[in-house]
Amino acid sequence: MSVKDLNNEEKLDVIYEMTIENNKMLRSLRRQHYFSSIMTILYWLMVIGAIGSAYYFVRPVVTLLSNNSGKIEETVGQFNQIRNQLPEAKLINQLLNSLTGKKEINNDVAMPDDGVIDVKSATTP
Repeated sequence: MSVKDLNNEEKLDVIYEMTIENNKMLRSLRRQHYFSSIMTILYWLMVIGAIGSAYYFVRPVVTLLSNNSGKIEETVGQFNQIRNQLPEAKLINQLLNSLTGKKEINNDVAMPDDGVIDVKSATTP
């Protein structure tokens, strides 16, 4: 049966059924949009909360490091001094400087750069 064969009352019934179906679909779309908006808001609140809580836990460490930065620099400087006094470090620096073509200035009298002690100047008991 086609739409042309229907009388006016039957056409109204078909339109009414289509209107009810359309209304159900529109309500479903509106409800989905509403829940989607709520979930988006909750997502961003969780992201902002995670950033805030991370800052809450990291702030004491950052404050401690910023307050003691002078001590940390001093400790690192002392470590570098000790490391540079080791004979192995001197040999490695000499090797690296020879590869790069830099001339190393030796101010160390106690230990020669080549790591060899002069036998002639050493005294035997």
